[in-house]
Amino acid sequence: MGQQRRRLTSLELLRPCRRLASAWARDVPSTIARRSVSSHGGSASSQRHRHTGGRMSRGLTDMFEAPFSQFLAAGAKDTRGLARAGDAAERMRALAEYAILDTPTEPAFDAIVELAAQICGTKMSAISLVCDDRQWIKAGHGLSLSETPIEHSVCAHTIRGAGLFVVPDASQHPLFRNHPLVRGGGLLRFYAGVPILSRDGVPLGALCVVDDAARPQGLDVVQAHTLTVLGKQVEAQLELRRAILVQEARIERERRLSRKLDHAANHDGLTGLCNRSQLIRAFEQCVGAPLDYAHPPALVLIDVDNLKRVNDGFGHAAGDLVLTELANRLRETLGPDALAARIGGDEFAVMLRQCPSIVEAAEIAGTLLHAANLPFLHEGRNLNCRISLGYAAAQDADDFATLHRKADQALASAKAAGRGCARAFSSALARAYDSERDMLEQARAALAEGRILPFYQPKVDLETGQLVGHEALLRVVTREGDIALPGTIAAAFEDRELAVALTDRMIESVLCDLSDARARGIDVGHVAINTTSFDFATGDFADRLLARLALRGIAPSMIEVEVTETVALGSGRDHVRHALVELAEAGVRVSLDDFGTGYASLTNVKQLPISALKIDRSFVSGLGSETDDSIVAAMSMLGTRMGLQIVAEGIETAEHVAILRRLGVRYGQGFYFSRAVSSTHLTELAAISASGRWAEHAPLSRQ
Repeated sequence: MGQQRRRLTSLELLRPCRRLASAWARDVPSTIARRSVSSHGGSASSQRHRHTGGRMSRGLTDMFEAPFSQFLAAGAKDTRGLARAGDAAERMRALAEYAILDTPTEPAFDAIVELAAQICGTKMSAISLVCDDRQWIKAGHGLSLSETPIEHSVCAHTIRGAGLFVVPDASQHPLFRNHPLVRGGGLLRFYAGVPILSRDGVPLGALCVVDDAARPQGLDVVQAHTLTVLGKQVEAQLELRRAILVQEARIERERRLSRKLDHAANHDGLTGLCNRSQLIRAFEQCVGAPLDYAHPPALVLIDVDNLKRVNDGFGHAAGDLVLTELANRLRETLGPDALAARIGGDEFAVMLRQCPSIVEAAEIAGTLLHAANLPFLHEGRNLNCRISLGYAAAQDADDFATLHRKADQALASAKAAGRGCARAFSSALARAYDSERDMLEQARAALAEGRILPFYQPKVDLETGQLVGHEALLRVVTREGDIALPGTIAAAFEDRELAVALTDRMIESVLCDLSDARARGIDVGHVAINTTSFDFATGDFADRLLARLALRGIAPSMIEVEVTETVALGSGRDHVRHALVELAEAGVRVSLDDFGTGYASLTNVKQLPISALKIDRSFVSGLGSETDDSIVAAMSMLGTRMGLQIVAEGIETAEHVAILRRLGVRYGQGFYFSRAVSSTHLTELAAISASGRWAEHAPLSRQ
């Protein structure tokens, strides 16, 4: 059945060729010129062909190449030189476009060579591609050869011309009579071939028919034309192949681009670790296939401590090295059931796909902590950049957001504990987190609704009983109208945004109250305002405060800025010192609050432009004991000799006043004189001071 189908195809292709040949036969003599070549040049038939003039159709003459004697005129040349002459490199580049060399057989090409042999009546046919050092057979009919050396290639001559090339009897041809296939077994006597060109006209090889018997008559018109048409069909198949290759290459490029985009969408560009999206998908796969995992997953969150300090001190290249090296250490440390990801600038995460217990999570966290806290080498220098970890195991109903929140709470606990350590999530930690969250929400609501107000506690001269100033203390007015202490929103003072907003609200309210008191002729003295480290972090605190004072026409000496030892001497001490110097030079008072409770020394105090030391209430409450009396006496003596005002906080009894006066403390404040009161009581406080009641140390009743 297969042979019948191929025969039918051959006949179908042959019919149009025969019709075309019949049309040509009307315009040409019955005996046409055939290209026959001998050692003496063109044959008699060739001579007759040259003298037929215009009787032969131009299309027919174009189909045949010029007489082969043109090759003899230049002398017999080595076939290797012919194949390599001129455009061998270009031909190899063209062949590479088709990616056809050394490929398996293909039915399309096999059908063409079979059809060529049938129509031309030869025993053999082939599609040969001429390389720089060999002739490779893409498709062959009646041939057992797959390739030959280039010096044995007859097709190398075919590609030198533009049309049909015929050798009627190779045994009589000066170039081919010593050919191994001619001399050895007589397999090659007759040859006819047409060049196969690339889409750019580069000759690639030939479609040829071969027989072991000489054919002095060569090919008839139909055979010659059909061989040419089939050669074009080979070119068409090659172009189809190239188009398919181009399409496949385009598809592969799109696939590679898709894979690259997919990788970029799911991985961190710097470290190559998974990103947050991929981490979430991996978690969902774990909880979505419970039968594949014996235990629920766990999540470890990692924060790189002091990465900003590394970037600022050694450059971002050093910071990037820390991040990439940490990623490498995570890969080396973790097992196959763990997935590491970078989920933020200095934040990493590790998902344990199954975690039997929190104890195992703790062991893995400890291993990671040890591996990551080893020094990082950068340009011959050790960078000591540690990590903090928080981890939590998933419960049955936990989604990723819930598990992440738990691990994040544990991480926050590790940071609060001093960093460089690991903490596990617990129910107690959850309660503390919920409490903190409630505080932050209350602070935001109070700011938005105008329920943050300053209450004023008077500062009194212990010698004269006169009012010298006030400390503005933050109070929260509840929605029910009650007054709440700042402890109800304590977490807000550890939040950068809220802490700054609270201080700004307090300053604005105090300046408003001072303007109102001045308008009513009330002498309130100076007012002290508490600050946090976040207030100084922006670098413009002093400028903003002085601008507000100037806008309201309030003298800078009316304001005192209180800073604690932790703020004044903490990590942002340079910003704090610059701001305090600017404020002091403008006339603003500066006091060091809670002196004696932190790590300030008098040497540090000398470097700050402070005008007052406030002795913490913990020392005042212990007055009467030899130890506390000695500490307060020493503070008072040294501070006074340095020209500083000494203010005692937390005075609650007349005995406190008497002892403080004896120890040389000049100023004080506390419940003994008055609790903190709203601005509406400033007039009453001024009146009490003027009455001399505080000189007798009689306290003001609670308002």
